[in-house]
Amino acid sequence: MKRQQGKVEERGGLWGLVKGGAVGLVVTVLGALLSVSVAQSHEEEEKPVATVPVKIRTATTDAAAMQSLSSRLTAHGFHLRRSLPPLGLMTGDVEPAQIPILQQLEGVEAVEPEEGVQLPTFDKDTPQ
Repeated sequence: MKRQQGKVEERGGLWGLVKGGAVGLVVTVLGALLSVSVAQSHEEEEKPVATVPVKIRTATTDAAAMQSLSSRLTAHGFHLRRSLPPLGLMTGDVEPAQIPILQQLEGVEAVEPEEGVQLPTFDKDTPQ
């Protein structure tokens, strides 16, 4: 409290909020809630789309031509993991909806799902 010419002026507390800008506080709180809500809805819009592992057979084994092709594939959503120029193969990930587009690019012979290898379980009666 502060005394001025016989008056008692309270600073802070509820009176300070009312006198000093409770409206401003309410606007600030509402603005913060709104920005959190907008941020959450923005995050929901940017959910990543699932990709699938694929191998791409190319029409060439030339390293320079495959690098050029990988640039065009990347521009269409392909995420290159490995390039094998002597075999004319590339492996990577892509959204399933992009596969038909990749198959139509010049220099691409095929876009196939990449299959894993499963070894049989160990059995003492099975020759290894």
